[in-house]
Amino acid sequence: MGRYANILNYGAGVNSTALLVLAANYYIRDVDPQSLIALFADTGAEQPESYQYIPIIESYCREKGIKFEIVKPKYTLEEYVYKSGILPSRSMRWCTNRLKIRPIRQRASMADIEKPYGQLLGFDRNEIKRIKRFKSTRNTEERFPLVEMDLTREDCITIITGENLPIPVKSRCFCCPFQALSSFLLMANKYPELADRASKMELWTNLKRDGRVPFYIFREPLPSIIKRGDEILKRALRRGTLSNRDLDMVEYERNK
Repeated sequence: MGRYANILNYGAGVNSTALLVLAANYYIRDVDPQSLIALFADTGAEQPESYQYIPIIESYCREKGIKFEIVKPKYTLEEYVYKSGILPSRSMRWCTNRLKIRPIRQRASMADIEKPYGQLLGFDRNEIKRIKRFKSTRNTEERFPLVEMDLTREDCITIITGENLPIPVKSRCFCCPFQALSSFLLMANKYPELADRASKMELWTNLKRDGRVPFYIFREPLPSIIKRGDEILKRALRRGTLSNRDLDMVEYERNK
């Protein structure tokens, strides 16, 4: 069993994929790809496109001699919701800690990871505020190579295409409360079964609240949001946060 000096938090999005490419090609100072392990924390609620992207990255890592592992929390996101009666929300960001950070830390505690180890995180230069809020942990040296190299998200896309890899979708759970309503609706139109799962979690949570003030992923019940879908999408188009191509895809999915 090898020893790993660095862990790369892989989220299956643009930034962490570009970070992996840079590491694989010896562009990150003091990081040997052979001593790197990339960890993907699977919440059980990622978007289908993200799950489809993982085999591509697993193959890429094998080609580059990088160890890639999938780690999982004790319970999936939905299992946590049904056990606790608490939804993902902007006010209580329990999801990232329980479903992403903890499984990676547990894996990092194993004997094949050197102590202290370097932890590579894919924040880019436009996310300095997130870095300032980031809390360091024992036995780790957190590094932000994209910031060290003054790279933006657009630079990351260039890095990925330069390696002949497809561009991943924005990584997030299908019921993430931090996504725009238009993004949720686009997902709901393409994957109605995921919207149904999110609605059932919301319904269950409010049944458990036993008459107390209802709690929603967004600011209103998901069925209400879906019912107003066309109105919300057209408003997003007027604001420039949605493209005509997105609306065309909605129409295409409806007519299939």
